[in-house]
Amino acid sequence: MEKQRFFTLSFISLLVAIAVTALYLLSPFAKPLLWAAIFTLILTPAHNFLRKRVKNNTFSALIITSVVVFAFIVPLITFGIVALKELVELTRHVVERYKHLSPDELQRQLMSLPIASHILKHLPQKSLDPHLLSKALLSNLKMIANLSASQLKSMIITTGTTLTKLFIFVFALFFLLKDSQTFAHHIYRFTPLEEEDKRDILSSIYTTTLSVVYGTVGTALAQGTASLAIYTVLGVPYPYVWALATAYASFIPPFGASIAWLPIAAYLTFKVSWVKGLIMLILGLLIISSMDNIIKPLIMKNRVHAPYIILFFAIFGGLLKFGFIGMFLGPILFNLLFTLAKIYEQKFIGKNPQEN
Repeated sequence: MEKQRFFTLSFISLLVAIAVTALYLLSPFAKPLLWAAIFTLILTPAHNFLRKRVKNNTFSALIITSVVVFAFIVPLITFGIVALKELVELTRHVVERYKHLSPDELQRQLMSLPIASHILKHLPQKSLDPHLLSKALLSNLKMIANLSASQLKSMIITTGTTLTKLFIFVFALFFLLKDSQTFAHHIYRFTPLEEEDKRDILSSIYTTTLSVVYGTVGTALAQGTASLAIYTVLGVPYPYVWALATAYASFIPPFGASIAWLPIAAYLTFKVSWVKGLIMLILGLLIISSMDNIIKPLIMKNRVHAPYIILFFAIFGGLLKFGFIGMFLGPILFNLLFTLAKIYEQKFIGKNPQEN
């Protein structure tokens, strides 16, 4: 008996040690692998539906993976590169435009801007000295240009790492979809719990993941709709295009929809009217961006049986600690905690006396 116990403990210790070492080796690729696992959970129903139609598991997984690449990854990469490139070009253009102007001419052009003329009128007369204005403006413009250029260089340097992680994500997603039934079978079989508890835990993880997806998509639609109304009222050119961009930007951490509406606020401020620019800034902060804090937890609350305040801190605590993927991990962990607490109550504490 003692010998059997010794061999059992030795085997479990060896198994845990090897498992920990394997996880350590995979830790550099933790985020792309987690993303692949999350997308697999989300896309498994679509994969199962398509597999029945095409009669080929591998071909179905290939189609789903290709759709993810061309519908999500390519547009996100393109949007990020173009946005950063345009920012660098804009700052360089502004610097080149103003650095050769005389102080008097620079002051005259500044005064022609709606918001600048309004602000400068309220400054002390000493602050309006053309030479001081010229020196301060050029200094700040050069600082912004250098910062933008350094960000572009940093992006180029990290491109290799990003592409490697994207390749790992796509590679893992394909095989996780292809072998999803096998993986699910092994996970279910090796989970050391009773059948009912296994179903509760796995169902909790799956439901929470879908609820985050519904919350994210629902928030994006709400932000796009609200921004369309605001852009139309304020007379922003091509409001439908910008509303679509706002909805799409809501998926991009950490700034979300503000990536789209902040440039519009700047455009309205400097080119149209500082009053409209200020209104856009206020509405963007109080309505468009704040929807992310309100609507997402509300949508999730319908599928995840946890208090609103818990969901709120789970989402944003996850974002702060783990980045965008934390928006999934936070609710999953808390909902899993509630599920385990429920199992513990049923198995070890018993029925609540108040329920009798």
